[in-house]
Amino acid sequence: MSNYNIPKSTIVTKPETTQETITRIEETIQGLQDTLAQINTRIERILALEDKDGVLEYPQLQQDALMNRVETKGNEKLLDSLKAQLQEEEQTALV
Repeated sequence: MSNYNIPKSTIVTKPETTQETITRIEETIQGLQDTLAQINTRIERILALEDKDGVLEYPQLQQDALMNRVETKGNEKLLDSLKAQLQEEEQTALV
C-alpha cells in the first residue's frame, strides 16, 4: 500500500514522443486533405451543373447542401470532444 492516495483520474500518462506527435499531425493533415478533396469534388459538380441561366439540377444541390450540414454538425461534435479532451489533458498536466 502506498503512502499516497491519488485518484486514478489524476494519474498522468506518459507523454507522446516527438515521432508520435509528428505521426498524429500527419494523419490529421491527411484527413483534412481528404475532406478538402471531397469538398472540391462537390464544388466541381455544382459548377458543372450551372449554365448561363442558372442551376440545371437543383435536387443534387439540395443533397449536397444536406451532406454539408451533416458534415458540419459532425465536425462541430468532433471539435467539442477534442476541446474537452484538451481541457482534460491540461487538468492532468497541472496535477
